[in-house]
Amino acid sequence: MLTDDDLRFLTQSELRLVEYLLSLCHMPYKHDLPIAETPIIDLTHDCGMGSVEFFRACNYRRKFGRALIEADTFDVDGRRVMLQLCIDQHGYLYQLDSFTADFDPLIKPLGEVFVFENINVHKIDECQPKSKISVPKETKFSKMSDDTALKAQCFLHNLATEPLSLAYVFSGDDTWMLSVDLIYRIYQCGLAEFEFDVLAKNEKNLNVTYDDIDDFCYHLSITHPDDLRSDIWQDTKMILTPFGQNLINQYFQDFDRWYDTINTAFIEKLEDIFIEHGLAWNEKKPLFPTIGTYEIT
Repeated sequence: MLTDDDLRFLTQSELRLVEYLLSLCHMPYKHDLPIAETPIIDLTHDCGMGSVEFFRACNYRRKFGRALIEADTFDVDGRRVMLQLCIDQHGYLYQLDSFTADFDPLIKPLGEVFVFENINVHKIDECQPKSKISVPKETKFSKMSDDTALKAQCFLHNLATEPLSLAYVFSGDDTWMLSVDLIYRIYQCGLAEFEFDVLAKNEKNLNVTYDDIDDFCYHLSITHPDDLRSDIWQDTKMILTPFGQNLINQYFQDFDRWYDTINTAFIEKLEDIFIEHGLAWNEKKPLFPTIGTYEIT
């Protein structure tokens, strides 16, 4: 059982090292608090070589998701120290793994020697998780229509202020399929996440939890947004990740008419992010074609 005595914060030298490595990363990552305010756990299995886990209170068992970056640094006695910074299966900053060349403990905390070699920054495409759906490999794509672009822009801008129900993504029968595709993309690209972890299958909550994002979006595709017999659209809420929040702040700092005017630079950036993740926007080839029809009475 974890206690408060097991938690601490990064030292100044460790914080400087972690923030430097994160500044080099290409892939998005998530965290609930600023790095300096995030509690950490010393991983005792490394025998004092400096490995730590970034603590997060969550309702799932955390595990390795993917590596963000690897690099070598040094202890004060000149010994080489191999580092790897990674995220968990849901994209949250997870562990900093550290191993000295001789597997003996560090003399001083990581970062006391601020020298780095053999830096290997992982790219988005090489670490993209495999999806069960079929995504076209070609880079040609049809850009968002003006109507879709404005609706996507409004939804993401509103997410910057508060969590929103999925029922507010788009509206109308003709946008059902586009809503599912947008939800899938902004989650897979690290722009947004679910307020409640609906992707952690729980036997006690079988009706509101799912195996993964593909399973969840499949259920969205077979459930009309206005079908009150299901709560999946109304009760599930999304929030922006720090990556998504920073994107909105960057592109809308001096752009006031987000509700009726397309921010072309923002939409182009959004489309580029989709392409980088192998999920180019294409309204003619939906990732999740809607199944069946539903007549609202």
